[in-house]
Amino acid sequence: VKTTQLIEQVNPGGQVWNVRVGRKHHAPYGVFEGMTIFDAGAKVGQAAIGYIPTVQE
Repeated sequence: VKTTQLIEQVNPGGQVWNVRVGRKHHAPYGVFEGMTIFDAGAKVGQAAIGYIPTVQE
Protein backbone atom coordinates (compact mmCIF):
# COMPACT_ATOMS: atom_id res chain seq x y z
CA VAL A 1 0.00 0.00 0.00
CA LYS A 2 2.81 2.43 0.81
CA THR A 3 4.43 1.89 -2.58
CA THR A 4 1.18 2.62 -4.41
CA GLN A 5 0.79 5.79 -2.34
CA LEU A 6 4.28 6.91 -3.38
CA ILE A 7 3.50 6.23 -7.04
CA GLU A 8 0.23 8.17 -6.68
CA GLN A 9 2.24 11.21 -5.53
CA VAL A 10 4.31 11.06 -8.73
CA ASN A 11 1.37 10.27 -11.06
CA PRO A 12 -1.81 11.68 -9.44
CA GLY A 13 -4.95 9.93 -10.69
CA GLY A 14 -2.99 7.90 -13.22
CA GLN A 15 -3.12 4.47 -11.58
CA VAL A 16 -6.19 3.09 -13.38
CA TRP A 17 -7.43 0.00 -15.18
CA ASN A 18 -9.00 0.77 -18.55
CA VAL A 19 -11.64 -1.95 -18.89
CA ARG A 20 -12.84 -0.66 -22.27
CA VAL A 21 -9.59 -1.62 -24.02
CA GLY A 22 -9.62 -5.24 -22.92
CA ARG A 23 -9.93 -8.04 -25.45
CA LYS A 24 -11.53 -11.37 -24.70
CA HIS A 25 -8.39 -13.55 -24.69
CA HIS A 26 -5.46 -11.12 -24.37
CA ALA A 27 -6.73 -8.70 -21.73
CA PRO A 28 -10.07 -9.92 -20.37
CA TYR A 29 -9.96 -7.52 -17.39
CA GLY A 30 -8.71 -4.49 -19.29
CA VAL A 31 -5.35 -2.75 -19.50
CA PHE A 32 -3.43 -1.08 -16.66
CA GLU A 33 -2.57 2.49 -17.64
CA GLY A 34 -0.56 3.51 -14.58
CA MET A 35 3.13 3.63 -13.72
CA THR A 36 5.35 0.93 -12.29
CA ILE A 37 7.80 1.65 -9.49
CA PHE A 38 10.53 1.90 -12.13
CA ASP A 39 8.58 4.35 -14.31
CA ALA A 40 7.91 6.55 -11.27
CA GLY A 41 11.55 6.37 -10.20
CA ALA A 42 12.71 7.54 -13.61
CA LYS A 43 10.32 10.48 -13.42
CA VAL A 44 11.71 11.70 -10.08
CA GLY A 45 15.32 10.92 -10.98
CA GLN A 46 15.84 7.83 -8.82
CA ALA A 47 16.50 4.20 -9.77
CA ALA A 48 13.19 3.16 -8.18
CA ILE A 49 10.66 4.62 -5.81
CA GLY A 50 9.99 3.04 -2.45
CA TYR A 51 10.52 3.20 1.26
CA ILE A 52 12.57 1.57 4.01
CA PRO A 53 10.32 -0.58 6.22
CA THR A 54 10.21 0.10 9.93
CA VAL A 55 11.17 -2.55 12.49
CA GLN A 56 7.47 -3.27 13.16
CA GLU A 57 6.88 -4.10 9.49
